[in-house]
Amino acid sequence: MSWRDRSFAEPVRYAPEHAEETRGLLELGAAGPTPSAVLVFHGMGQQVRFQTLSDLASAILDEAESRGGKATDLHIGLAPKASAPGQFLARAEIAWTDKAGERHAAHVYEAYWAPLTEGRVGYWDTIQFLLEGGWNGLRCIFPSMKWSFNRWVFGEFAAMPITKGTPMALILTILILLFTAGVIAMAGAAVADVTKNIHSPNPLGAVKAVLDTIYGQFAAVWNGLVALWAWVTRSHVAEASRMAMPNTKAHGFWWQYLLALVAWGVLIGLVFVIRYFLINYVGAVAAYLAPYKDSKFEDLRGSIQAVGLDAARLVFYGSAQTPGAAKATAEVESASWVPNYQNIVLVAHSLGTVLAYDTLNSIFNMENTSNPPNVPNDAVARTRALITFGSPLDKAAFIFRAQFNRDTKTGRIREMLACAIQPLITDYKFRFDPAATPPGPRWINLWSPLDIISGDLVYFDHPKIAPSPESMVTNIVDPACTIPLAAHTQYWSGKLLRTTVYDQLV
Repeated sequence: MSWRDRSFAEPVRYAPEHAEETRGLLELGAAGPTPSAVLVFHGMGQQVRFQTLSDLASAILDEAESRGGKATDLHIGLAPKASAPGQFLARAEIAWTDKAGERHAAHVYEAYWAPLTEGRVGYWDTIQFLLEGGWNGLRCIFPSMKWSFNRWVFGEFAAMPITKGTPMALILTILILLFTAGVIAMAGAAVADVTKNIHSPNPLGAVKAVLDTIYGQFAAVWNGLVALWAWVTRSHVAEASRMAMPNTKAHGFWWQYLLALVAWGVLIGLVFVIRYFLINYVGAVAAYLAPYKDSKFEDLRGSIQAVGLDAARLVFYGSAQTPGAAKATAEVESASWVPNYQNIVLVAHSLGTVLAYDTLNSIFNMENTSNPPNVPNDAVARTRALITFGSPLDKAAFIFRAQFNRDTKTGRIREMLACAIQPLITDYKFRFDPAATPPGPRWINLWSPLDIISGDLVYFDHPKIAPSPESMVTNIVDPACTIPLAAHTQYWSGKLLRTTVYDQLV
């Protein structure tokens, strides 16, 4: 019988007056396994609260059973936030025994930021963001034809390779954006014509006027493509003219009107699909990353980062919220049942990977600035892994490295300052070290060539000075991602993600 078909105990609820009793239950008894913590960051799009948390907790239990284990406990707990009295962070508390009979437990949390971007990023904001990013990326390559760029990592500027397909991808992106802008302009002109003729005393004449507008738009685009085809193939003018549609509206026959109307409708539908994708997926990326260039979305970026850091503080420091902070009030003291996790795994999808990266860097920085000199970074020791999938981090690193003049002192200093607050690319002591005890966090990245948002994160390692291959980002192509565009969410339905997470919990 699968764990999905079984009944588990009633959820454990937080009650200050029973703090010690609750604490014992959450830690599964003195003889039970010490729970690991999993903090998941959802990606872009219309996300439902707790859906990502539920999907990941279910995936862990499914993987346990697929390996011959058995789920033993499933509770829902509330972890109180000491920094925000009366507010809680829900978690799924799961436990299982593996095939050998060894017991394991994990508490799964979620950093939920989706409502913050709802309605905040406009379509044209996203278009501008992508056009500027694409142009700056091309400018980084042309006209010098250098297939590398310098990025400040691990104490020096290192030459990072640019793949040969990058210019074509950037040009294609720009063309798609210009296409959508052109079709939207066409639709706007057609709507304006409908508005102008809607009160015409001659209904048939009004319909023909609108059809003439649509026909003229489609004919102009079609004839432009025919002319381009003729130029590329060096076809005869007469042959090209036979393929062209007459530009004079009076020459339009009804079948031509119908053809233009159907084609126009298909184009509008395609643009709405692209527009939906841009607003709901890329728009959030634009809002989060744009402050690297200007401050229009600085407050939104800060609010998203606050959500991630708030959840991470609870996971890393419990009720104390900061390294070494004292529990000063009775309310904070009653919240002390939050476990002191010694094995913490961060899992992030899509834009959530950028937030998880920033969050983990912030936690490491908090330790660095709070600890006395020569005291080890406890957060590094307790972080088992950072697992990213469908991540745009590499694209962000390349495009925004190109936002400023790389050959000026100002540009170099700016990048050095930006990278200085990112311990994960400052010193390999913040990464996995197979010779250390504990070894520190592995960084595992799942991606797919069919996922246009994701990439292999080669720009987050130094190409020459990494102490060992295990210290570098482990990039793995996910075979479950088989459909272009849809590949961005197919990681969830594959086996690789759940096995990767499970392996870091046992």
